[in-house]
Amino acid sequence: MRAELLLCVGLIVSASPAAAQEVRDYGTTTRGRLGRDPIATSAAQEAVDRAGVSCRVTNGVLRGRDADGATHYEVACADAPGYVVISGPTYRAINCLAIAERGRGSGSCRLRENADTRRHYARIAASAGVDCVVREGRLAGVNPRQNFIYEISCVGPSGYWLEPSADGWLVTDCLIVSSQGGECRLTSRRENREAFQSRLTGTELAGCNVTEVRAMGRGSNGSYFEVGCGSRENVVARFDPPDVFREVIPCAEAGSIGGGCRRTSTP
Repeated sequence: MRAELLLCVGLIVSASPAAAQEVRDYGTTTRGRLGRDPIATSAAQEAVDRAGVSCRVTNGVLRGRDADGATHYEVACADAPGYVVISGPTYRAINCLAIAERGRGSGSCRLRENADTRRHYARIAASAGVDCVVREGRLAGVNPRQNFIYEISCVGPSGYWLEPSADGWLVTDCLIVSSQGGECRLTSRRENREAFQSRLTGTELAGCNVTEVRAMGRGSNGSYFEVGCGSRENVVARFDPPDVFREVIPCAEAGSIGGGCRRTSTP
């Protein structure tokens, strides 16, 4: 369940199990060189490949060596967030988004391409097919396959969790996330209500001033939501995939859906 996801900001992508230990001193290297360096970029691509990271290096810099003698590179990728890569004797790669979230100061990613984290979250959202202007993003956790789960908020009320899957991306809006025990920290409950109300435009619930909304579950007939509309009694709204409004169900007839309505009327 998503509520059981591990905090992922220290996740290390590694080519060997031994490298799954905490990476120490990746910010305390000897003096490195910043700026485009073709030799460093070529060496960094080799280190990235050996670390098992999918990244076509567009820029790479040598950051130096740590107290254990391991060489550190920072790389910018054509189609992925950047990494700090530690080479030898095991190869490890640390996602720049995770480093930024930890706020490691001198250990932060320094390349211009890696400094704008919002741009990376926007690119991730576009890859997942989410049509929104990304306001901000964060790492929400890791899934059982040790892939990052990203949270984004949009300009407007919507927010999502984006999770890599075998078929591409699993996109879950924040209303569903909260119903499954997860937490969207970048999207408020008010914004969730506003986002849901926009889905009611042109339906028989278009006049509903949404005061509360709860995801009740999803089945073969679609997704179900308990909706409060001010002084009116709560109702259940059913949507067919992909989020097409189909019908309103009175709460009195919805006892078998998601445990039934929690409120038959709004105080």
